[in-house]
Amino acid sequence: MPKYNPKNKQHRKTLATRITKMLVAAGYKLDKQARSAEDVYRLDLTGVKKGAAYVRVSTSISKGEMRTVGTDAIRVYAVYQESAGKARGLVKTTNINRTGGMAAITGRLLTTMNKTKRTAAKRANDAGFHALPVKTYAKKNWTRKGKKAVSKPKTANKLNAALKAKADADFPLSSLTYEVGQLIESRNSEMLKGMVKAANKAIITVFWFHDGQTQQVSPLDIAPLSVAA
Repeated sequence: MPKYNPKNKQHRKTLATRITKMLVAAGYKLDKQARSAEDVYRLDLTGVKKGAAYVRVSTSISKGEMRTVGTDAIRVYAVYQESAGKARGLVKTTNINRTGGMAAITGRLLTTMNKTKRTAAKRANDAGFHALPVKTYAKKNWTRKGKKAVSKPKTANKLNAALKAKADADFPLSSLTYEVGQLIESRNSEMLKGMVKAANKAIITVFWFHDGQTQQVSPLDIAPLSVAA
């Protein structure tokens, strides 16, 4: 796959679709309460004993495509919200540069999402964190200057529907080729989605979104997760 070119409109649309599909497959939902001109996705963490915690991804996606070069980077961070409603930073923001191939970009984003999730889940129940002085969460982590984005529920519905689409019927092993960073789904279950971490003719190493585990599988057991234009 060629390097991502932010000046190419089709590249911006394709990368936006890949990122959105990955987020939805990983359990993230479009945060309609986020005051932002870009699409913001949120994952609520389980197992938090007091209050709530969630990971947010500011995608730099607007109107179905990535923003052009020079605008906001993709940002991943976590927030802790007390029972009283006050919110504060839980894990600081990590920026994802949109450089290199699209698979490399989505791969870096996935790695950062998982690292942020693990750190947030641990810190949310850490007595040391709760003993720190409470500060109002910095809105700059999920807001930006400019016009508010108009919510487009139809777009989210289409993406969710695309994730449920079943892969094509079996075809010869010789024609099954996969790239590192490619999104895939299990042929045995429509619910299992993942990303290729390593690939050769006989064995594909897959990172599964549903449980965070890495597994080696046959190319015949998986199918590409198609990217809508």
